[in-house]
Parts: sequence; structure tokens; C-alpha cells
Amino acid sequence: MTLVVAGSINGRGWIVSDTLISGGTITLRDREYQVKCLAAQDRRSLVAFAGNDAHNGLLAIEEAAAMPSGEDALRALQAVQAANPINDFLYMFLDEGTARLFKVSDRGHASETSAAYIGEQSAFEQFQGIRHATETDPVPLSLETFLFGTRAPSEIPSAVSSVTISMLRMFMQRAERDVGGWAVPYVLIPEGAYMCGYAHGVSDPIFDKIAPGTVVPHGTAEAGGYGLSVTEFGDLEGMVVYYRQMPGGLVLVRQERNYDVIRIDGAPNLFLAAARELLKQPVDIFFGEDMPTSLPDSITILRDESGQPAAAIARRGNNLSFSVLNLATAFKTSRRFDFGNEQKGPKSVTVQNVTLTLTDRNQVALQLVHDGKVVGESSLNASELDTIVAGLAQFRAALDQPVPSEPDQSGGSQELLVIDPAWRTTASPHSEIDGIVLRLRHVGLGWTSFLLPRHEAQALGQWLVDNAAGPATNE
Repeated sequence: MTLVVAGSINGRGWIVSDTLISGGTITLRDREYQVKCLAAQDRRSLVAFAGNDAHNGLLAIEEAAAMPSGEDALRALQAVQAANPINDFLYMFLDEGTARLFKVSDRGHASETSAAYIGEQSAFEQFQGIRHATETDPVPLSLETFLFGTRAPSEIPSAVSSVTISMLRMFMQRAERDVGGWAVPYVLIPEGAYMCGYAHGVSDPIFDKIAPGTVVPHGTAEAGGYGLSVTEFGDLEGMVVYYRQMPGGLVLVRQERNYDVIRIDGAPNLFLAAARELLKQPVDIFFGEDMPTSLPDSITILRDESGQPAAAIARRGNNLSFSVLNLATAFKTSRRFDFGNEQKGPKSVTVQNVTLTLTDRNQVALQLVHDGKVVGESSLNASELDTIVAGLAQFRAALDQPVPSEPDQSGGSQELLVIDPAWRTTASPHSEIDGIVLRLRHVGLGWTSFLLPRHEAQALGQWLVDNAAGPATNE
């Protein structure tokens, strides 16, 4: 059997399917995996099937995906379902930029809806229970991570990420094993259909064996750990599925009919090298080296809902490693990253009627907007932006409301740490304050200068001496 769920909100839609083929004449021992949701060749629709006739279900969605998106393809699915009711279908297409979702079942009947599922009813009920639970039971003494992203150029429905993780958790919990494999999420937005990539991992139960701040290693099969990465390559050309515990995975190359499936074994670096050689194009997975040799590009501290430091993420390009700061209590926190060198379009920040946009790596555009129209604009290079940043800092210092005396400790807040900043020291330039000048270079804010009174400089120096060797270890 299978499970496919779908929904639409504000004209934007999503479909998430499992990939396990079971039921019919396929025994549990001989279960197979198959992609059951396809984006149309014109990228204007999504189509999926569920049922015990996997062969004909796949043929039907392939034919619908090859047709121009719209009501003709929907009618073709209705005819197939009426002739062979063993399979049901979901079809979503763009109608004047708005996603419309149809469920095709009951001998060819097509019903338009904003949410639907096809497949195993008991699996859907279990999925719904997981998705709508007010609290998620944590894996004891372990770290669960979920990364989710897309190349879509505009906003995607927020539900699709929670649906995907809920389906993955359901796969792990469901005793019947009649749904499973990996989840395949797609979104349909005004610009077209896009696959979403993700990684889901659970560490070994090691929180009682490590100190706060220790990097949490990837889980191992022997101790019950788990790691799955699903990413797209090319322009709807296929997907890469990597299992950290094998280690190895699958490269699925989309053909006119179905996918060619190539298995590649090996650690992440070996797998990627083989996949890139096979496909002759860039391929990425969410897992990197076990023991990186270079410093991270950045470290971000994440706080939980109560404002307590919960975890820290070190980033090297697209590779992330995690440490846990709160080993005593369960927590949930999140962070947004931009992956890839192609920045998926300009990046903007808007405050009231002023918008700043990073148009490329050489300039920032400033726009003044009134009643939805741009009434003034300017382009700023790096040195001009430095001048504005310095001026804003002076204005901020002059406001009655002071900068908080402690870093932001509100629930869900994030703190980005600059790695190995440049620093300079000199003696105090004025005899009225006996101390040390400390200058630190921030990659965005520029150089910031501090004059530490001598007793503060001595206290800081003593702390640095006491802690420079790192935490003590018992031999």
C-alpha cells in the first residue's frame, strides 16, 4: 500500500508521498521502492498515485505528467481510475497561478479540495496523530535533527516541512511496515513545481556520555542511530537518497518512463565523488566529513522556547555539525540557513517603508517605498555601506533606550558567532583611563574598539589564561 498527503493554502500547494511498494503479490520480504509523485514536464502540475497496482499506477501518472497541465490531464486520470479502481490519484495544477487540488477516486470521480490523502487509512490516522500532537516524544538521550529546503524562488507553504517530518517519524514508529521508504515532498507555487530536499537524523543515545558543547557524532546502526538525506539534482532530473548508516545510497535518474536506479556504496565523500562522476554535474547531500580538518565558517547558538542555550551549529559551506548545550531537558529549536552559492535571487530586509536588497556581492540597493511604490532608490558599494553602518551605530548609541546589558536571551533567539576574528591591542591613548584598547573585527559590522580599564583587562587576561588550554580531562 502507500500514503500520499496533499494540501493547498493561499494558492500554493504541496504533495508528500512515501516510496514503499507493498500489498498485492509483493511480500514484506520482497518489498520494493518506487517514486509515486511526479512533477509535470511543463512544471505546472503534480500527480501522485496510491494503490496495489504499482505498475499501472506509475504508467498513469507518467502519462499525466507528460501532458499539458490542466483539465485534460485530470480527465485522463479519471478515465484510468474508472477503468481500474484499485489505484487512486491526486492531481494538482496551476490555474492562472493558483494551485488547485483534485482527488480522483470512486470510479473516476474527481473532487476538488484543499486537503486530501490517498492510500492506507490507518497509516494516515497515525500520521495525523503525529502531525497534530502538541508535544513530540523525544528520543531518549539523543539529538534529532531535521533540515528542509527548496530551490523554489518564492515562499512555499509552511506545512510541507512539518508534513515531511511527521511522515518520516511515522515510518519509524509504524509496526505494520506497509508504508515507508523515504518521503518525497513537492510544492506547487505560481512559478511552478519544485522538489524539496531534506535530511533527518537521530544520534546514538549518548547524552549521558558527553559534556555540554561536545560535537554530537552521526548515529550508528549498532546503537540505533539514523541518518537520511534526500536531495534533487539538475532541473527535475532526479534525486539522490543517502543513508548515513549503510553507508551509501541511491541515485535515481528520471527517464521518460520511471527512474533508472543506481546504487553507490561508501562514506559521504566517496559517494559524492562517484555520483558526480556518474552524472557529470553537481550533486549534494546533507552529510559531510566525520572529522573535519578546517575551522567552521561560523557557529550559531540556538536558544529554546524558554531562552536557555540549547544547541550550537557549526557550518562549513553546506555541511553542518551540532553540539548540545542542554543535556538535561528536552528542547526544540530552529534555524534558517541559505545553502548554495546561487542565492535563489536577491536577499532583502524591510523596516517600515525602507528596503535594503543584496543584489549581488558588490552592492546593496536601498529603496524608499510609499503606498507600495518606490519613490527613491540608491545603490551602495561596500565602503558606502560601511559609512552607513557606522552612522547607524552612532545614532543607536544616542537613543534613550540603551542596548541590553546582556545578549538576547528570549525564547527561540539565535546568536551568530564570528570565528577567529582579527584583534588588535594598544595602550590607552589617554591618561585619565589607565587601561588597554581592544579592537575586534566583525565581518559585517567592521572594526569595533573598546577601552578596558586596567582591572577589567587584567580580569579578562586571567580568564583567558585559565581557559585557553580547554576543559580539564581526567586521565
